[in-house]
Amino acid sequence: MRIAATLGVDEGSRVARTIVSAINEAKSCPEQTANFNCLGVTIAVNPDSVPRLIFDEFLRVLNGRLEGVVGPYPIDIPIEDLSVPSLRARIEAELAFAEPMAVNSEPAWTEFKTMNRDVCGYAQSMVEYIERWARLMQVRIRAGQKIEDVAIGASYEADFDGIRLLVFQRAMVELSLHWKFGKELLRERWRGLYW
Repeated sequence: MRIAATLGVDEGSRVARTIVSAINEAKSCPEQTANFNCLGVTIAVNPDSVPRLIFDEFLRVLNGRLEGVVGPYPIDIPIEDLSVPSLRARIEAELAFAEPMAVNSEPAWTEFKTMNRDVCGYAQSMVEYIERWARLMQVRIRAGQKIEDVAIGASYEADFDGIRLLVFQRAMVELSLHWKFGKELLRERWRGLYW
């Protein structure tokens, strides 16, 4: 069963909601797998598919970590099992001589960083992720690439700690407020993946 037309899947869709809608649609015909295409990735769901696992696997395929059709029953892979030491080493090497994050207002960014120092390190790891992601995009923008071509891949490559969607969304907000290219980042159509 193909349901792309009924769901209106396109680049501006909110993928997580689309997956939930597809699973609900699949319940009307439980003997068939519902298939649809989103951003060039084929997603298959059944009535009992787990939305979070489908979404996580979709992001891995989109980022090039996995290949093939997403679903209908992805394996719940712990974040630490996906870490690739060579990838982290490559990103750290790429950033070793990179300029600091280009901010709109140094006092505002410093205040944000100060407010997000915490005992357990959760907020601090978010700040580090924001800076790493911004710096990685800056390196690639300076090399002649467009922000829309580097943003998604850089967001995953900068993720050393296995952040979740809520932290990613907060990072997007803070980048839009503090980063030199933040407004441009939010204007890109790919942001529909996360909002």
